[in-house]
Amino acid sequence: MKIITSAFAKYLVVIILVACAISYFVARKARLPHRVTDGYDFNSPEDANASWIGPPIGEQIDLNQLKDRAGGSLSTTNGDRLSMLVLVDPECGACRVASDEMRIVRDTVVNARIQYCLVSVTSSVPSVDFFKYTDSLDLDAQAYLWATKEGSPSEKLYSMVLPSHLLVDSTGHIIRKWPGTSTSQSIRFRMAKQIATDALAEISRDR
Repeated sequence: MKIITSAFAKYLVVIILVACAISYFVARKARLPHRVTDGYDFNSPEDANASWIGPPIGEQIDLNQLKDRAGGSLSTTNGDRLSMLVLVDPECGACRVASDEMRIVRDTVVNARIQYCLVSVTSSVPSVDFFKYTDSLDLDAQAYLWATKEGSPSEKLYSMVLPSHLLVDSTGHIIRKWPGTSTSQSIRFRMAKQIATDALAEISRDR
């Protein structure tokens, strides 16, 4: 059993490292035809079928499986609001680098009554350490950890590049998604502006 557990832990670490590496790779690719002056185009045709872009629009994430530090589920705290989920992991260096991008998105969407949540479906550290990590990001955002004992996330969600933003409705259906970040601060700020703009557009569309 110890051997199996150890092997699984090593596999989990590899998956996380690959997800983080992809995040940097995405940002470093020469994508000039797909970038815009003030924002960022996340919809590169060449990436349409890549595994790291995450679940398709419309797929449902089980919000009952996402638990806060007190054991409460996201499904009971979001009410009828939209929620912006950002996938993070304590082992992901790109997530900490992108905290400036996350802060811009968070500050914008919460003013539009969109709940901003730090979420992990890949973390292998003890839950107390996960919540210490999310506190250290200093984003004034609720954090939720996938309850692995109650079921597994979808393969596409688990494999999604870190960090990534997903806008979901009150039932967990994905409305929009923005995979990845950048090593360049200027590009991260453009990404943040695009994410915030897209999210606010969804709010306007619902009215």
